[in-house]
Amino acid sequence: HAEMLHRHGIKPEQAPLQSAQTMRPPVLAASLTTIAAFAPILTIGEAVGDILSDLPLTIILVIIASLVECFLVLPMHLKKAMQRMERVGVKKPSKLQIAFNRFRDTQVKNAVRWSFRRRYSTVLAFMCTLIVAVSMLATGRVGFEFFASPETDIIFANFAFSPGTPRDQTREMISEVARSVDVIENRLTDGAGGLVKQKVGTIASTETRQGAPVMFGDHVGAYTVELISSDNRYVRNTEFIDAWRQEIRPITGMEKLIIFELSAGGPPGRDIDVRLHSADLATLKAAAMKIREVLLNIPGTMVIEDNLPYGKQAIVLELTSVGRAMGFT
Repeated sequence: HAEMLHRHGIKPEQAPLQSAQTMRPPVLAASLTTIAAFAPILTIGEAVGDILSDLPLTIILVIIASLVECFLVLPMHLKKAMQRMERVGVKKPSKLQIAFNRFRDTQVKNAVRWSFRRRYSTVLAFMCTLIVAVSMLATGRVGFEFFASPETDIIFANFAFSPGTPRDQTREMISEVARSVDVIENRLTDGAGGLVKQKVGTIASTETRQGAPVMFGDHVGAYTVELISSDNRYVRNTEFIDAWRQEIRPITGMEKLIIFELSAGGPPGRDIDVRLHSADLATLKAAAMKIREVLLNIPGTMVIEDNLPYGKQAIVLELTSVGRAMGFT
């Protein structure tokens, strides 16, 4: 804007000042709007707030520094640059600059003039485009993911039987899970193979994941599958997990089977976390199963579990006469 004023005869001492005064309202409005959009993120607490707070704080500080530079420093730079241009003289414009000026003064000017003459049609076209964009987002044709994370190559399967289940039954379930991996690999690749890079089973412990503790005991097991790089395959993790879950044949007594992929970024903890409190364990378990049924009906939800098992292994202690004599009850 200052350069345009200078081309129209305004002196270098006045052009930057007039330009700053003219552009101050829109620049301030745009900057304050951006600050207002990012400022609420600073109110988020706990672990997620610690991760996200650096982003809005950096943006707000950069905007404030830019405003100081724009209105207090830049006018002086423009003044010196215009005074230098007057002393040296205007250089011959390059071919690119000539072509750009011709395009600006002809095509762009004609388009703006046409829009002003047909202002109602222009506004209608803008509203229609806005409605189409909002409709595509609302109907899900254009997907949106707040914390998009890259697809990983490692998939886990955790399972658990009732406490006290012998190790042989857990080992039998590991063999069944391994069989299902071979079957779906052949199915998804039409018998060509090469989808699974390596696989390994674990007995007496489960694999860890966000928001869930590791379980130990002969009644639990895990199976880890590493696929080839996502850049070299057409099978996505969700497709592999769905096919794997459907192929596994549960063994009698299995209480839980969870299949999930390795987390790669995003906030810690579960995506959906529901906590229930009650003195009656039976009521808690019934409520947990009811919530599980509700969540299963929501599209996109998977890996739904509760941390209240039907029973746990108990250790029964009996006092001997020596213990009673020592005062234990």
